[in-house]
Amino acid sequence: MMGSISVSVAEVNGQRYAILTPSTAVRKPLPELWGLPANLYEKTAAGFPEPPPNASEP
Repeated sequence: MMGSISVSVAEVNGQRYAILTPSTAVRKPLPELWGLPANLYEKTAAGFPEPPPNASEP
């Protein structure tokens, strides 16, 4: 079973941190099989675009 991939992003003192579920031997070849870059997982873990504005209610 492959399970799921979770991404958590937090900002602390203006610095953005991302926590990504660790990759597994089963997951590593999947991006290439789907026609995506082989390093997609690593690139995702390395950075994210600017998040949308905070839309939560006060």
